[in-house]
Amino acid sequence: EYHVYFGRAHLKDFQTNKEVRGYLKIGRGKFTTAIQRGRNQPGVDFRLYCFLEFYSDKSTWDCERIIKQIFSDKRIIGDQGQQELYDFEDSEIKSITKELEKHLKLHGIRIKSKEYFI
Repeated sequence: EYHVYFGRAHLKDFQTNKEVRGYLKIGRGKFTTAIQRGRNQPGVDFRLYCFLEFYSDKSTWDCERIIKQIFSDKRIIGDQGQQELYDFEDSEIKSITKELEKHLKLHGIRIKSKEYFI
């Protein structure tokens, strides 16, 4: 399984008990369970909002490169140098994936399946 995923870290403030969320992370990975397990650190609930499955690992790398190009104005460099963070609202996820799909087609990259969780 080769994926590009869109998700956010959710956590509760230990003093106020209010839920807060991080920037949208658009990353690549292999196997759904490994992505969830790897992002769910103690106290963090990493939630997937969209999942794109590809036919090859190379396609995920190419997709990530295209994402960085077409959404460069929305990229946020994290405090620890993270490069997969983006300033998108949840309501924009479907439109940005449609925009991404147009660019992928231009490069001959096919998506095997797409699933939303929002």
